[in-house]
Amino acid sequence: MGFFSWKTADSKESIANAYANHENSGRVVYLLQPNDEPIPEPKYNGYGVFGGMDVFIWLAKKTVLTQ
Repeated sequence: MGFFSWKTADSKESIANAYANHENSGRVVYLLQPNDEPIPEPKYNGYGVFGGMDVFIWLAKKTVLTQ
């Protein structure tokens, strides 16, 4: 089983997961939402969860609402 990788919208840097031996692994990142508050994630676990929200469930809900 592997990790999901993401990049930041502003600098296009890879978001390091909490288990990586990387200087940015403890950096707070945000899941940006159109027309809503960003969801902060202080310690990305590598499995697509930002601030307790599974990004794939979030995307499915947003997709259904816009159709």
